[in-house]
Amino acid sequence: MALTNTPLDPRFTDVVVKDTLVNNTAAASVTGSTLTFHTIQVTNAASQVNYVKFYDAITATATTLPNMIFMVVNGTTRTVSICDGYSFGTAVTMRCVQEAGLGGTTSPSGGNVQVILTMS
Repeated sequence: MALTNTPLDPRFTDVVVKDTLVNNTAAASVTGSTLTFHTIQVTNAASQVNYVKFYDAITATATTLPNMIFMVVNGTTRTVSICDGYSFGTAVTMRCVQEAGLGGTTSPSGGNVQVILTMS
């Protein structure tokens, strides 16, 4: 996991979080606080369809119920904009696996999955 958390400007609360290697191991509490999603961009360079799962929790496992799941076809980039934002009250944690729905423990293979989040 190569996680960076970058404030855009000290006058504003916006933050960009970039993880260049999202996999089965939860990227726990990526912001260190509660924030609201505005844009989610997932680039899937792996060799199969993968599912990025977001949790309103300090950490997550395959048995934790995700708040959001995004399917991303291999070799594509998917961008989702949430106009009014989506708030996480505890923390923002994410995982990426090959299995849809609840569960899944198989990390992407044959390439990396990258996630960029714009939050405030």
